Amino acid sequence: MHSVRGRRCHVVAVVSGLACCLVAGVEAGSGATAWSQTRTGPTAEEVAEARSAAVERSKQLDDATARLDEARRRLEELVALERAGGPTPALSALPDAPGASAATAVRPDPEVDEDEILAQARNVGPDGESGTTVSGFGPDVVGQAAEVRRFSLERARLRTEAETALTTAQRLVAEREAARKRRRAAKGRSRARAAAQQAQKAQTAQVVQPVQTTQAVALTEQTRGNVVADWALTQIDKPYVWASAGPSGYDCSGLTMQAWARVGVKMDHWTGTQWTAGRHVPYDRLQRGDLLFFGRGTRRPADIRHVGIYIGNGMMVHAPQTGDVVRVAPMWRKDLIGATRPA
Repeated sequence: MHSVRGRRCHVVAVVSGLACCLVAGVEAGSGATAWSQTRTGPTAEEVAEARSAAVERSKQLDDATARLDEARRRLEELVALERAGGPTPALSALPDAPGASAATAVRPDPEVDEDEILAQARNVGPDGESGTTVSGFGPDVVGQAAEVRRFSLERARLRTEAETALTTAQRLVAEREAARKRRRAAKGRSRARAAAQQAQKAQTAQVVQPVQTTQAVALTEQTRGNVVADWALTQIDKPYVWASAGPSGYDCSGLTMQAWARVGVKMDHWTGTQWTAGRHVPYDRLQRGDLLFFGRGTRRPADIRHVGIYIGNGMMVHAPQTGDVVRVAPMWRKDLIGATRPA
């Protein structure tokens, strides 16, 4: 007997998984629209409609497959009864119907082929040659074979529609995610421009307005930190590359090393020595450009595993890991161990 569940199960499984991905994709992208000047990519409503269409086609395919399974099982039983020489009962009186006797059950014939039965009924052999075979089946078997054939064609049509709907939904999700990444990059560039303008104003104020020595030092630190943070934001979306310090890709310490090099501070390309490259600062006194360190819960250089650059408002820019890109993320993680202001 032909298999009817292989590709259908694959479509149902993929559509079920797609539902979660679509919901996550819509929610993740909804907060970034304020940063785009024009709407590029599919809307959340378009993605949701595509998801609904894919799920609905999958349900229809599931129902059609169940009907085809049942029709083929009935056909097998009818053929088995005829070959056994017994009378052909009505469908409601077949052995599996309610009230049927187990003693009268007929084992289905695994070799039943509805196409062959229909060909024989038309006095045409399976090879297409007219008159080579005489039908040996009664009208109930022939009618049931035609029913199976109809269900089979319906299932084939629905399977194509389900796969098409799934492909469309996946394409819209990918396009929406790409648009979200573009908006995130534009957001980073906008912040970088605003920070650069703020830093330029601070430098101008430092030259024009006299300040005390301690204030001048603080202003210089803040200005340098702004330059560091602003430059790091311009590297957003560049790929993480282990042991790389740019310009096309970075690992975490390579990004921080190059950022602080912009203000003349030289550091080693290793999180352990960067941890000791300046004074440690408490979290309530963080300034933009300060380095945030993450590790195994100790403050020993050998246990430090990651570093990022503080950019304000509890956020940092960092190069996370292989397969990821330089991006903005919250600084508050359970493995955060401290902060350093390089000098």
